[in-house]
Amino acid sequence: MLEQEFLQKLLENMAGTVPFTIHILNEADVIIASTKPERINETTIHITPEGMVYSLDVGPTTRGWKIVIGDNSNYSAMLFGVIKSSYEAFMEVYVAGLHDLRAVGQEERIVKELFYRGSPYQEEIKLIGHLKRAGLNVGQPRIVILIEFENKANRYFNINLDLGYEASAETIKSNVIETIKENRYLTSQDIVARFGDNQIVVIKAFLNVEDIERIYLATDRICQSIYEDLESSNIFALRIAYGNIYRNLSDLVKSYEEAQTILSLGKTFLPKTGLNTWDDLLIEYSAANLPPVIVDRLVKPTLNKLKRKDGTVDMELLHVAEQFVDEGLNLGRTALKTFLHRNTVTGKIEKYKSITGLDPTSSFQHAFITKLAAVYVRLNYPGIK
Repeated sequence: MLEQEFLQKLLENMAGTVPFTIHILNEADVIIASTKPERINETTIHITPEGMVYSLDVGPTTRGWKIVIGDNSNYSAMLFGVIKSSYEAFMEVYVAGLHDLRAVGQEERIVKELFYRGSPYQEEIKLIGHLKRAGLNVGQPRIVILIEFENKANRYFNINLDLGYEASAETIKSNVIETIKENRYLTSQDIVARFGDNQIVVIKAFLNVEDIERIYLATDRICQSIYEDLESSNIFALRIAYGNIYRNLSDLVKSYEEAQTILSLGKTFLPKTGLNTWDDLLIEYSAANLPPVIVDRLVKPTLNKLKRKDGTVDMELLHVAEQFVDEGLNLGRTALKTFLHRNTVTGKIEKYKSITGLDPTSSFQHAFITKLAAVYVRLNYPGIK
């Protein structure tokens, strides 16, 4: 049974962190799930004075079911609450999924066909048919907005809650789709669908206008509005990004890939979740897409000059130089950000100039190369700080 499979997976995840045994028994007192899988189907259990028995009677399918926990402390009651609420949320998602499968399936099918296409010509004809049957105008320019979930660390339980909150998380993701669809900036011409385990895709349609800048400004506003609608979730942190706008359906996969790139850069360079914009990651995106000639002629020679005798790059010197550029060549603000004395910062900047031949104060090109070199290291050598 699906319910038993879920409960067994839940207890298996708990087994590594819970110091006592947990059994779940059906109405015939047969063990159907346990932190000790070898006990499944047994009918004899010994309940010690330290043990507790709770009822899992939350519906017709679990009538008479029990949870036996080998501990009678408040921790035991907390675990029972986790198991019970997780099971209820799981069943809520399962039942809701049966009712909504047809509607959700249509939009998810369109998204998958957009992003996993075979023969471009034949697939686009088929896709156009799907869009028209769904009442969507195939002639409008569209942009992909990508929303990615990140699990928040739980501060209450010393348990990996990919276990008990899986079902609750699924409930929230289903509710998130409905919340997004109700956003005031979205219309019946837009598609909202899950894509993979932790992403939701919004394919936003726009009217044909000559001023493309207005579309991107509007997309910023839409993304911010969606984030404000969703940020109250206490289980997920969210990142939102978008790609370029395209008029051909076959190009929308590019918009998705561009949004995915921005999200990936955001995880590396922007510690806070939320809206990750092209403005915030302009230099980082440029550094991630440098042509080899720029890397070989400008970036790598700079890094080679900063190598110590042991072959490692002097990252402290590079970090101070980068922060100096970021702070608009202001020594005082650089000192504050790096927690160094102003005179120490001055000395390090002078040393950087002497070693690399780059003077950020005299040339925008030198400042830009300094920033590119620092970003290049973090992108390609993530273990180096």
